[in-house]
Amino acid sequence: MRRKNHLIIFVCSCCFVFTACFKTKIAPVPPIVGRWQETKASVYLRNYSGSILRDTTYLDFNLTDYAQFDDHGNCTINATRTLNPAGGPSDAPAEYIGRLSLSYAPIASKYVLYYPANPSNPAAVVRDTLTMIDASTIRIRYVYDDRLKYTVSDAWYTKINPGSIK
Repeated sequence: MRRKNHLIIFVCSCCFVFTACFKTKIAPVPPIVGRWQETKASVYLRNYSGSILRDTTYLDFNLTDYAQFDDHGNCTINATRTLNPAGGPSDAPAEYIGRLSLSYAPIASKYVLYYPANPSNPAAVVRDTLTMIDASTIRIRYVYDDRLKYTVSDAWYTKINPGSIK
């Protein structure tokens, strides 16, 4: 009986010691952290019957067109141009201009981008999702729905080497 008690105490002690030695896992840095250069954008204006009213693809971008993600869930998207071509029809879909500050969070195998509240048009629905195509390419899909028609914008970005940013 006494030997049995010692064995139980020994086994419990070993379990306690070995579990205390395990290190807690540190959450990995999301693979999207860093700066991404915009390389292509496609904008589709659709109605609810599924017809495409306008379809435009843009390929002309410079170093000031980028998305930057930090490891605290913050995102900055910078664009120095409009995706509504000069002299184009007034109903041509326009894309963001300037700098947007968003937050992001992982959801399943994608990321969701969150906008600050928009009191000027609370009925409109804005949804952004980020999908990693591979380790060096992401796609941000922006959907703006004003309940009459909706705009879908896909922007592709490639990872910028931190040493190449000037």
